[in-house]
Amino acid sequence: MDAVDAKPELSESEIKREADTNQINRLRNWVNERPVIGLERRVRSRIANAIITDILDPVDHGNVPHNLETYRQHVDNAVQIGTQRLKGLPANENGVIIKSADRTDKLTGRVFYTQVRNENERFISEELGANGEVISRSDIRGQEITLNYSDARYQEKGADPKIFDKPGFPTGTKVLFLNHLASLGIITWRGK
Repeated sequence: MDAVDAKPELSESEIKREADTNQINRLRNWVNERPVIGLERRVRSRIANAIITDILDPVDHGNVPHNLETYRQHVDNAVQIGTQRLKGLPANENGVIIKSADRTDKLTGRVFYTQVRNENERFISEELGANGEVISRSDIRGQEITLNYSDARYQEKGADPKIFDKPGFPTGTKVLFLNHLASLGIITWRGK
């Protein structure tokens, strides 16, 4: 190969920027995979926007716009309310505090349920497939998030966020947690 044909080495910042752009595109595709009008698309949009915010304006970045700081404070306040409500609820022998009935995704036919567990005063909210496969999970103390939409339908559309027990998205992790709590009727959450 000639020196002219060789691709230049990417710097670490260019590699990160490319990875961030790919992640943002997968998140947007995940949102757009749902019909334009509908609650699930709005919920996905809230989660994706929170994660994108964490990518573009990390919490520890320091120079955060006032409206973003206000939004994150709103999220933190809602998490505090939600965890206080969970603390008053008993858990079963597996640590499950509350669990929804099985539901069916109208587009994919996939059966799933949502639950919140308490592991040593660590609240974990999750959406699980009927076979126990993790679809989405939020661990607010560990600030880890999972968005696992690996079905062929999502792969074909580039709509699998491919986030597995990943730290670094504190706002996204909390917003997913709040949406799980709202779907279980623990809190009312509009996401503002």
